[in-house]
Amino acid sequence: NICCRCCLENNLNMETNHFSFFKQPNRWGLTILSAVLCLMLTPFFSAIVFIPRMPTFMPLALMMLLAFVGPISTVVCASIITGFFTFLLGPWGMLGSLIFLLPVLIATAITCERNLNFWQSSILSSLIMLASEYTILAMATMITKTDAISAIMNAFVSFFNQNSSLVDQLIDTMLQTGMIGTQSASPALLTSQDRLAIMQNMIQLMDAFLRREVPMQIATGAVSAGLLGQYLMRKGMSRKGEKISYPPLRTWAIPDGWGRIMLATVAVLYLLTLISNGTSAMFYVVTGVFEQVLALQGIACLCYVGHKRGHGRTWQVLIFFLGYFLLNVIVVVVGIVDQTFDFTHRRTEIKEWEEKMKRDAYDPRSN
Repeated sequence: NICCRCCLENNLNMETNHFSFFKQPNRWGLTILSAVLCLMLTPFFSAIVFIPRMPTFMPLALMMLLAFVGPISTVVCASIITGFFTFLLGPWGMLGSLIFLLPVLIATAITCERNLNFWQSSILSSLIMLASEYTILAMATMITKTDAISAIMNAFVSFFNQNSSLVDQLIDTMLQTGMIGTQSASPALLTSQDRLAIMQNMIQLMDAFLRREVPMQIATGAVSAGLLGQYLMRKGMSRKGEKISYPPLRTWAIPDGWGRIMLATVAVLYLLTLISNGTSAMFYVVTGVFEQVLALQGIACLCYVGHKRGHGRTWQVLIFFLGYFLLNVIVVVVGIVDQTFDFTHRRTEIKEWEEKMKRDAYDPRSN
């Protein structure tokens, strides 16, 4: 039986070894559309890079293009993104964008083409994404002779100094909308010293925010690039008729026992944060990663419910985008409830399905 299983796995690998994403035909209409959208949206997404789940949108978009549109679309859009950052930052911008986009894209494509284990491949892609992001931070530190966050803040200060009228308009808008408050009843009554104090306070708040946010975005971005990248590219292979192993999104679940480990980790880090402020950044990063995982579990639970009720894939895609980008808190709560109570009995059915798959793998009659 073991020999039969090995033969089955070898045959499956042989069937997928000939597949290559970079040799697939292109869908030319979508290629042109993707290039136009990339030209329009690249400046926008580069400007909101610190918004949650946005840093890895670009490599994920390239993976989706490679899986569903074709290699020409991927190369063209990667060139547009690289050209944009080259225009902004020169040769270092070009090198940084290539490091950010290509390693995880190539690694994900290779692991999918060889039909390696989904979860192991996801971990590998996540580690590569993490290494790429920290390499870029190291490059920024080397170039600016200071840490990356200080370099970003210095760029903000330089921009504010060179655009004083724009900064005054920004302060006036924030005062009128109530985002900040002062003792003065009107922005017109603010002195130059008041405006300088407001800007210094804003810069300090931005510095504190980025020192917590950037490490968290790096960690959560690596998780999303690994999991979602593998899923998108394997889904693309499956649609092309290739036999590829990947778990449907509705079956994604944190293994039994890991929920308690996650809870204990958060509790320990929180207690350490009360003792030492130095652990607050670690607490922020770890809770961000756990939130990301629980959000995906909540989305998987909702997709499972929709699947059981006969809703199509469009419904599940809508659930994913709403939950992942807009209603994150709601799907995190759903993920926690699903992990704790299994109110849909999804996890029980998943276990039964996995056991059946194992039995079939050892049974020659099921081949």
